[in-house]
Amino acid sequence: MGDKSDDPGATALVAQKPTRKELRAKRRADRAAWASLRKQILDAHPAVVSTLRETGMSDAKIFDWICKLAPLNLRDEELLKISEASADAPLPVSATKRQLTIWRHQLSHWFTHGKGLQRLIYAGLWLSLLWGAVMKSGLGWFGYVAGLIVLGMKLKVLIGENDPKHLPLLQRTQNERSLMLRSLLEREQQWRSVKPSRDQLRKFQVDALHAIALLVRDHRADLGGKRIFVNLIVQQGDGVEVIARANDNRPVPTRYTREQCSIAWAAFVTGVPQLTGDLYAEARQTALGKKYNSVLALPVRLRDAVLAVVSIDSELKHHFHGHFDDLQTWLGPYVQLIASSLLEDHDTPQLPPSTEGE
Repeated sequence: MGDKSDDPGATALVAQKPTRKELRAKRRADRAAWASLRKQILDAHPAVVSTLRETGMSDAKIFDWICKLAPLNLRDEELLKISEASADAPLPVSATKRQLTIWRHQLSHWFTHGKGLQRLIYAGLWLSLLWGAVMKSGLGWFGYVAGLIVLGMKLKVLIGENDPKHLPLLQRTQNERSLMLRSLLEREQQWRSVKPSRDQLRKFQVDALHAIALLVRDHRADLGGKRIFVNLIVQQGDGVEVIARANDNRPVPTRYTREQCSIAWAAFVTGVPQLTGDLYAEARQTALGKKYNSVLALPVRLRDAVLAVVSIDSELKHHFHGHFDDLQTWLGPYVQLIASSLLEDHDTPQLPPSTEGE
C-alpha cells in the first residue's frame, strides 16, 4: 500500500518518459533533418544562392528568403531577377540607428495620441508616491523588491498602450472608415448592371486612396495630414504612371522611369509588398528632391497579374517599420477593391487566362 512500484500506471508513465540521452539524440536528429532540408532548398537554386552570398547574406537568411517567396510559385528566372535586385541594394547604414529611429517614432506616436503631457505628470506623481511609500514602509529589501515589481508591471502596461490598436484615434474614426468602405462596396456592386465611365472609375480610385490615407494617418499620428501621401501607380511599358492620388496638390497622370520609382517597380516585378525606411540609403537611384523617406508599396493583384501598386509614402524615416504586417492586413480590403476599377482601364495589362477548374 502506497508503494509506487506496485502501481502499473506509474510504471508505464516512468517507462514512457524519454531519458536525457534520448532527448539529446532527438534534438540532433531534428537539427540534421533541418540542415538536410535547407541544403536541398539551397542546392535547388544555385544561381540565386550565389548571387545573394555575394551580398554577405548567410545561408540561413538565404533559406528564409527563399521560403518567404515559396507561396508565390516563382520560377528560377524570376527568383534570380529578384535576387539580383537584392544584390544591387545597399545594406542599411546602421541597424542600431534605424532601431533608435523606430523607437523615437513610436514614443512620439504614443505621446501625441495619448495626451502625453498628462501621462508624464501622472507617471511622475505616481512614481514619487510609490517610492515614498517604499522608503517609509520600513520593510527593507522586501519593500524595494515589491516596489520594483509594481513599477515593472506598470511599465508593461504603458508599453502595451503604444500599440495603435489600443489608441483612441483609430477607434474614433472607425465608423467613418466603415462608412467609406460600405460606400465603395455599393458603388462597385452597381457596376454589374451599369458600366461605369472613366471619370467614375477615377473617382472610385481616389476615394479608395482617401480611405487608405485616413487609416494610415490615424495609425501613424499624422494628425495634420501633411506627412502621409498615397498614390495609385500602373505600369506603362518600361516605366510607371501615377493615375490617382489621395492628395490633390500634385498633377496626374505623371510618368516616371523604373529607377525613379524603384520600390513600386519592385512590387510590380515580385508581386510582394515592399518596404523601405530610408529611401535614399536603400534606393540610391531615386531622383533627388523627394520629400518622403519611408515607402510602403502594396501590389493590387488579380489572379496571377499585378494590376497596379498602391504606394504609401511618409516624410519620416522608418515610419512603417514595426507595423508592416498590421498595415498590410488592415489595408488589404481597400487595396483589393481598387482591382475592380482597373479591369476596364486600357492602361492596365491584359489578365492571364484563369486556371480555375483545370
